Amino acid sequence: MITAIILLRSGSSRLPLKHLYKIGNENIINIITKKLSNISNVKDIVLATGIKKDNSIYKKFIKPNKKKIRIYY
Repeated sequence: MITAIILLRSGSSRLPLKHLYKIGNENIINIITKKLSNISNVKDIVLATGIKKDNSIYKKFIKPNKKKIRIYY
């Protein structure tokens, strides 16, 4: 089984909070996690961010899906 790691952080200098931008009705991070949850070989999804006080905003935007999503600060 595979663990998918998504690198994201809120403090990007060129496009801050880019993972929260919407395409249609969903934000980018939910589109990515939904696609990964449909892959049978992916067991876990891990969001790897920077320090907690700057990146805790992502926790509010993650929608539950089939696979467990963990956030590492």
